[in-house]
Amino acid sequence: MGILLLRFHQLRNGLPSLNVAVPALKMIHGEGRPKSVTTPEIIEQVHDMVLDDRRMKVREIVETIGISKDRVGYILYEELDMKKLCARWVPRLLTADQRRTRMKICEQCLERFNKKYEYAHT
Repeated sequence: MGILLLRFHQLRNGLPSLNVAVPALKMIHGEGRPKSVTTPEIIEQVHDMVLDDRRMKVREIVETIGISKDRVGYILYEELDMKKLCARWVPRLLTADQRRTRMKICEQCLERFNKKYEYAHT
């Protein structure tokens, strides 16, 4: 509807081409607009806030940093690859060091369990 109305005004006013007004039309509808809020500094700030308090709500981040809820959600889910799990923000994938640490802790817990089980049944 917007392009037809724009084209009508161009033809009525004698403007030669629709191509001149298409960038302006895109800006009106929000297409092609740069995501200036998603800068490395803002991403780092959101990341630091989440690491300081993993129970932080999106609303609290929005109020602190002053960007929209959609942008905070985009940064958390797409840029930082995090998701909300049991009221905490956690990374979706563990790094190699985190997996190694988790394996060591699980092996130690299993060894303790086996020792207690053997002691109880002897």
